[in-house]
Amino acid sequence: LTFKGDGRADKQGPVLAHIRPREGQATSAETGIVLTFDEAIVPDAGTPLWTIADSTLSPQGKSTLHAPNVLVFQPTQRLPGGTVRLRLNPSAIRDLVGNVSGRISDIVLETVVSRDLGMVSGTVEPDTLPVILTVDGIDVAASANVRVAAGDSTFQMVELVPGIYSLHGFLD
Repeated sequence: LTFKGDGRADKQGPVLAHIRPREGQATSAETGIVLTFDEAIVPDAGTPLWTIADSTLSPQGKSTLHAPNVLVFQPTQRLPGGTVRLRLNPSAIRDLVGNVSGRISDIVLETVVSRDLGMVSGTVEPDTLPVILTVDGIDVAASANVRVAAGDSTFQMVELVPGIYSLHGFLD
């Protein structure tokens, strides 16, 4: 193993490096928010993840670590449609030695309510094996998949955010 550093104690808190969905990208009002930090983190369970400021919301939900530096927030209620502004509470995230983030991070999402969600449906050639179909958003933070049973031919994917998708499939 090779370690880098100058021997001084870590005094820097974690920094938010990436957000999914990307800022300004259309997303469903109930989609989870994936926060990736520049180092391993420890969320403070007793501190709200979001703070309320002039134009920001503090939605309720569940935060789960999906990797040492990746936190996924899943709202318990749908976010309102339209432009949603969230402010990450800098005290809610610490690194492994206890340094708080200390940086205010504002996140702006464009959420789509249920009535504006779309669907993809169609048919495939029936086969003796099941067909797995997946759509991945190109310009939106969305994806879906469906399993078409062996011998069947129709499929439907619902509650998709309006946008451009790629569709691919394979026999299972």
